[in-house]
Amino acid sequence: MVDQLSRRLAPDALWHIVKPLAPPAGVRTQGGGRGCVDDRQILAAIVFVVTSECSWRQLPPLFGVKVSTVHRRFREWTRIGLWEQVDERVNQLDDPGLVEWWRIVYETLCTRNATSASDCLLDHNESTDRLYSAG
Repeated sequence: MVDQLSRRLAPDALWHIVKPLAPPAGVRTQGGGRGCVDDRQILAAIVFVVTSECSWRQLPPLFGVKVSTVHRRFREWTRIGLWEQVDERVNQLDDPGLVEWWRIVYETLCTRNATSASDCLLDHNESTDRLYSAG
């Protein structure tokens, strides 16, 4: 079930972009913790939280990852500019469905992360204006 959910929230085409860009999980200086968690599960959990607008603590246990792990990786990936790198690559694809899905996820990620929201949304103003004026 988790695998199906991960593939729905993080489709193969998106995962193939994110996978080489996502740095490996670092060693935690305080020690402890569980073994490595699949980054695709982390990505799917992040996408779920930001698109459902739930709090991090409301992440359902069916994802099989701890809330603290998902939130920590979200912060790490945000800090290194992963979302912007993924955005550049997705927008080069000839897959309108994925591009539209990613646009929704990316804009939601940007607003979730208030420190870079203005930068993210500025990048999308032109495409969003075009999207809304076309209808």
